[in-house]
Amino acid sequence: MHLRLRAPAHIALLSMTILVAGASAAGAFVLSDPALDKAAIAHRKDIFAQSTKLHACLIKASLACEKGQAAATRQCYLRGVITPPTTMFTGNDPKMTGIADKFEAAVQKCLAGIDFAKKGARGLSPDERFTALGCPGDCRGTGHPSCTGLADFQGWFAQTTLGQASNLAGLPGASVRIDDTDTGGCVPRSSADPKIGAQQEKDFARCIDGVFARVVKYDAALQKCQAACESDYTGKKGGGGPVDGPPTCNTGATLDPADPFALCVAKATAKLTETPLPVVMALQLPGLHQQLDFRVNSLFNAPDGCVAPPS
Repeated sequence: MHLRLRAPAHIALLSMTILVAGASAAGAFVLSDPALDKAAIAHRKDIFAQSTKLHACLIKASLACEKGQAAATRQCYLRGVITPPTTMFTGNDPKMTGIADKFEAAVQKCLAGIDFAKKGARGLSPDERFTALGCPGDCRGTGHPSCTGLADFQGWFAQTTLGQASNLAGLPGASVRIDDTDTGGCVPRSSADPKIGAQQEKDFARCIDGVFARVVKYDAALQKCQAACESDYTGKKGGGGPVDGPPTCNTGATLDPADPFALCVAKATAKLTETPLPVVMALQLPGLHQQLDFRVNSLFNAPDGCVAPPS
């Protein structure tokens, strides 16, 4: 087991390269009895599903904002915070104000759609339901978790998800070909001829959009693998339910290739790499794995030295 402390709340990364939070993840307590912990298990599963939906919504908002902008240059940023302004637009488009406002409104709509209090045992307050999960994200060092409340956790987890979506949304520029051996890389315009150059620009933009779409689908597939693994108490999808991880249900871990979770990850990876990836984009995948693992560990796994909250 690894000691995982709560990550910094502000994760604002404005480069195209995935960076991994320096702090390690905090975590909840393992819910080992699917009968006794039924309500808490359903609650935790719903929280992860909501964060996954939020992640997808944020990427969709970013793509909508970037449409029509320079293909390999990022103009629409997620700031990594959940209080307005949550976005930044740096383009020079004549419709800049409209684009910026629409982007901010879209992200606010994504954030408004989450409600971590929807599930949990009946008769318990939201904070009591949060305690029943082991207060994920709130155990710091040894001793009892601080259990600052479900609303606080929702804000932190949403902000963490937003920071990860910001990193992913910054990756299209990693699709540019770096040399002739980079067979998966996208080739920028090289001709001064207006007609030929215009076609090259269209092909370049189409290539970048295609590569990024593949990576987004891969990211979604990995989250699906993790959700199935952490909800599994029979061993059919990775058996992460009663097991503290990592490496269980962690995409960046070295796994038994015959493990159901490893097979799920391998299937997603095979789909991604049916066509060669750009060299720089391929280098981002380990960071992508670590970011996803951070989020799953924060919600599903127990840090060292943290004991069950007092009854």
